[in-house]
Amino acid sequence: MAAVIRGLLEREAHTVVHVVNGLAALAELAHAGFDAVLLDLDLPGVDGFQIARLIRQREHTGQHLPIVAVTARSGGEDEAKARAAGMDGFLHKPLSGEQLADALARVIPAPSLTDASA
Repeated sequence: MAAVIRGLLEREAHTVVHVVNGLAALAELAHAGFDAVLLDLDLPGVDGFQIARLIRQREHTGQHLPIVAVTARSGGEDEAKARAAGMDGFLHKPLSGEQLADALARVIPAPSLTDASA
């Protein structure tokens, strides 16, 4: 499924960095900037809930990296758990390009006019 999501994002001209587990994601976040994180809840090793909490713990005042949970789980409590862990959005697999674009539009702030003219 990661390849499908990557393809959907790249088709919309997003730059994608894919990592295979949560600890690799934390390492990547430590030395590169991102507009958002798509985080699978069922990662090998440390699960997506814990990774989201760790991301939030590492943020400084005024920082907020949008995190969207992506899962194939069907349990109704997972969205509430994801939000409690600090995630901003929630997507069920399989997902469409439109659903992905809508979720990202909801969590990534639109550039202001002053940003566009700089």
